[in-house]
Order: sequence, then C-alpha cells, then structure tokens
Amino acid sequence: MEKHPPLAILKTCPCCKGKAELSDMVVAETQMWQVHCNQCGLSSELDDDAEFSVQCWNRRLESDGLRMWLTLSATAIPLVSVIAFLAGTYLGMSL
Repeated sequence: MEKHPPLAILKTCPCCKGKAELSDMVVAETQMWQVHCNQCGLSSELDDDAEFSVQCWNRRLESDGLRMWLTLSATAIPLVSVIAFLAGTYLGMSL
C-alpha cells in the first residue's frame, strides 16, 4: 500500500481525533483509495476515486454535533423523569 499526500485537507478521525491519511492499493487490477486513521485504525470504504474518498471521510465529522445532542437528550430525558418522580414522592404527590 502506497501513501500519497491528500488531494484536500483531511479532517481528523471522528472517533479518536487522530491524524487521517489517504492510501491506495490495487484490487483486481483497479487502483482503489481509502482514508484511514493512523491512531485507532478506523477507515473509509475502498473507492476508485481518491477525491470521493476524501469527501466521504470529511463529511463524517459534520454529524458529530448532532450525535452529541442526541446523546445528551437520551441521557437528560430519563434523568429529568427520575428527578421529577423523586420530587413528587418527596412532596407527597402521586400519579
């Protein structure tokens, strides 16, 4: 597997924030490209277009903000429910 300079700036790994690298390999006589993280090993799928591989890798980070809010919501909703239940029990309210 040869290593090549990126065609565009590669964003950091969405899992570990490690450095990403664009590599190529020949599969069935076709040059294929893949972006992978040097730290955790996460990689994109092989593709015959290097620019497309880079675009797919960079697009992954755009959903990190949404993922954070979904995780926060999934944690906060049960927490608020438990606090409301305990407060209601403490104040003598019943359902």
